[in-house]
Amino acid sequence: SVRPFTENTRPGVSYARILNDAGVRFDFSTTGQALKIGVGYNFRLNFFEDNLFQYGNRFDHVLSLQETFRFLPQTAIVHQTTFTIADYFNEGIAGATLVNDGFMLNSTVGLNGAFTNEFSVLVAAGYGAGFFNATGTYDQEYESVIIQIQARWQIERATNLTIGYDRGFQPSYVGNWYRQDRGSAAFTTVIAGFHLGVDASFGYYEFGSIVEPDGMTPVGSSLQRGDYRLAASIFAEYRITDWLGVNGTLRYQGNFTDYAYFVPEAGMPLPITD
Repeated sequence: SVRPFTENTRPGVSYARILNDAGVRFDFSTTGQALKIGVGYNFRLNFFEDNLFQYGNRFDHVLSLQETFRFLPQTAIVHQTTFTIADYFNEGIAGATLVNDGFMLNSTVGLNGAFTNEFSVLVAAGYGAGFFNATGTYDQEYESVIIQIQARWQIERATNLTIGYDRGFQPSYVGNWYRQDRGSAAFTTVIAGFHLGVDASFGYYEFGSIVEPDGMTPVGSSLQRGDYRLAASIFAEYRITDWLGVNGTLRYQGNFTDYAYFVPEAGMPLPITD
């Protein structure tokens, strides 16, 4: 997330960000692909074009390991681990919030399988942790359970329903990290030649302590921040021929929070709730 002062921002401020990702991956499998292993490394660059957000420029080094062991025709044990090293190159740059170099670990193991030709389930659980460089006035870290649950039902040949829940951690430019607890649902079908899709998600997002670069002063109305987020979309496509179609998507996103940033305006702090 980016500090979203879109209502009262300075004229000419740009939120443009360059994301570059270069990586390598090696895949191994046994005869018949009962066991598959993937090992990878990615180098990522996050770079903000505007000088106001240069403090958020960061390199990421991501190591990943994925394993799948299929012990039944349509059922497999799945494992995934990622280890991320976050390295901010912002020395000497004044920032709006404190961001720290750190290490993030996410690891899950679970079962992905089909009970029948129409119904399948993915269940995975694991451990997530983040450790960030401490200062004399700031010490930030997290650790908790990671969960992913997804049920898929093929009601008819062209009609599908998916329901899921996920809990996990992500890096953030405010508070260094956020945790999400989110439920989701998606439905697709074909009616009179139209391919239709509806999906929605609702979740609670909790951030780490949000402070100024001194490591003590709150940036907003409190050290902690919790948001409720709602997202939904409707998709429709009509195939005129086998090679020509027309489609459209309508999306909605809402963020609901009591947290308010303090933005100086005419010498007085002005809270803006985003």
